[in-house]
Amino acid sequence: MAAHTQKNNKPRKPGGKESSQPLIIAKTPEFVRDVMGSGAGAGSGEFHVCRHLRRGEYQGRDFLDRMSGKVNEDIECLDEVELSKRAAGDGAAGRGRKRKRLRRKMRM
Repeated sequence: MAAHTQKNNKPRKPGGKESSQPLIIAKTPEFVRDVMGSGAGAGSGEFHVCRHLRRGEYQGRDFLDRMSGKVNEDIECLDEVELSKRAAGDGAAGRGRKRKRLRRKMRM
């Protein structure tokens, strides 16, 4: 089997929904111009328009949450790196002092 196929024999991407696709967010319009009038079916049409707008708004919020989470993770990682560098530097300085003391003792 070279590729996975669906019912209509189109090749599909491996990995399912959890693939690493970029999140595409459409700008939510401020004013909706294509809302149906008071004719038949106006209720369902307005529902679909509102549902579309709400979905875009939720995607935008989700994107912002993801980005803020990544920024927080980056900040935490940089803090950990800085702490480890400090700890390594302190240890090296302590060992250097110890070597100096030993050298002084050897000279005496």
